[in-house]
Amino acid sequence: MKIKKLSLKKALFAFMLSIAALCCDSVFAAVEVIVETPEGGQIEPSGKVEVADGVIKEFKLYPSQGYVLNDLQLETANAGSKTSVKSYVINNTYNFGGGAADHKLYVSFKKGVQYHINAEAGTGGTITPAGDVPVDEGVNQTFAVDPDEGYSIADVTADDVSLGAVSAYTFENVAADGHKIRASFVRQYAINVTPTENADISPDDAVLNVNEGANQILMISPKPGFEVSDVTVDENSVKDKVQTDDKGAITYTFEAVSADHSFAVTLVQKHNIKASAGKHGKIEPAADVVRHGTDSKTFKIIPDQGYAIAGITVDKAACEIKGATYTFKNVTADHSIHVAFKDRRDANGDGKLGINDLYHAVKSLITGDENVTLKDAIDIFKIMTGLASQ
Repeated sequence: MKIKKLSLKKALFAFMLSIAALCCDSVFAAVEVIVETPEGGQIEPSGKVEVADGVIKEFKLYPSQGYVLNDLQLETANAGSKTSVKSYVINNTYNFGGGAADHKLYVSFKKGVQYHINAEAGTGGTITPAGDVPVDEGVNQTFAVDPDEGYSIADVTADDVSLGAVSAYTFENVAADGHKIRASFVRQYAINVTPTENADISPDDAVLNVNEGANQILMISPKPGFEVSDVTVDENSVKDKVQTDDKGAITYTFEAVSADHSFAVTLVQKHNIKASAGKHGKIEPAADVVRHGTDSKTFKIIPDQGYAIAGITVDKAACEIKGATYTFKNVTADHSIHVAFKDRRDANGDGKLGINDLYHAVKSLITGDENVTLKDAIDIFKIMTGLASQ
């Protein structure tokens, strides 16, 4: 145990020696800061400042109101001569890196020339600073422009030159009186756009801020399978004012906006009904588009002379023949309809004329069916007896 205690003491002593050696390796220079005109400004840090060799030390200059930097001079201790380092001052900052020797830093300020910039803002916003703003010669002066709620920046002019709707502007290196800056504002109104899943509305902002008196165009692009059913502004229909160009673009224009508005689009799903017919007749129309759940559509079936409807299939399923029309009601999906035709004398549709067809023809004559004539019955009898060909 005694040997271990002695080893621990030696280790601790060796560690302390190494720390001391490291400390001794660091070389510090002293910079004495001397402000020759304290009424004209200050420098930070001040007094005697220690700077390690190889380290850059930043000194900040703070001229008083109405003063500017006159000179910044550096003197190496024991040298007795000063060297101006004013040209190394950037944004009132001087970076010292003078090595291991001690130095003195002399700072002097002088009365600066001041100029004035006149800043004004119109109704609807502010400019900061405002009024006749004093600016020291050679200094940059920035102005911030802020609109009030419900307004936007209309324009900013500097010395009567338009800068556009900028939110800030800087006069650089001011060297004369007579500068001026003006900010104007414009009232804005909100158009609240109700989004919809089945169409794109452009611009796509939920709230559009529009300058007073300006026009605002909204473009409506229904997604496939949908069409515009209605457009409302402030909950009133304006569908009759919606425009559709030759490329199918659907637009509505708010003209000379002078109040807040709401905008909404109602869409309805569309369904296609395709119609086709076999030989010896036709169906009208050949195709149509109907609205989901709201429209019904009737198709007219027209056989050629001497022919009748043989069968109707809707969505490839056979349907009962009830007259010469077919109506789709409460359409909620796409559909198809096909009509086939036959010789009107062919009662059972087997393509051959026989006793059953003759029976049907005679029965139809008795019941007064206008689709069968006495000539039809005679023709069937002749074909059956070989007096005529089918």
